[in-house]
Amino acid sequence: MNSVYKALYIFGVALIIISIFGGSLFAFLFESLSKNSLEIAGVREEYVTVADNKIDEIIFIEKRFEYRFEQLKSFFSDNKPDERDYQKEKNFIIRNTFYNPIVDIVELFYRLTSFGFAIMVILFGVVFHLLGKLFLYRDKINALELKVYEIEKSSLM
Repeated sequence: MNSVYKALYIFGVALIIISIFGGSLFAFLFESLSKNSLEIAGVREEYVTVADNKIDEIIFIEKRFEYRFEQLKSFFSDNKPDERDYQKEKNFIIRNTFYNPIVDIVELFYRLTSFGFAIMVILFGVVFHLLGKLFLYRDKINALELKVYEIEKSSLM
């Protein structure tokens, strides 16, 4: 009984530490768990990447059109458009707007769940601790009652 409640206490405290520091020390654990859960639910990171690439391509086509329009305007003026302003770039619109916040919410859910589970484990440890002490004190009281009974019995004779 003694080792059971100590093991439960240690396991509960370890889970609390993991869930509290899950955003920094154990971020890889909860992030991979969150991404795997989203993949099981059907939200895959590859789909988000493909959608982001298509959006980036549309934005690049619009920038290329704007660059050609600026070239046409510069034909009538001395201002030359800077080609670096119209380069293709990664915007990660869907990833930053939808996917990453969903991953963060699922990660927070797992952290809160593990914190609640840790509290339950610690409470089970408390129950086992109290039961162990109850049995210990019951045995001590029975031994004391037996000694008192023997003393009373010997004093009567």
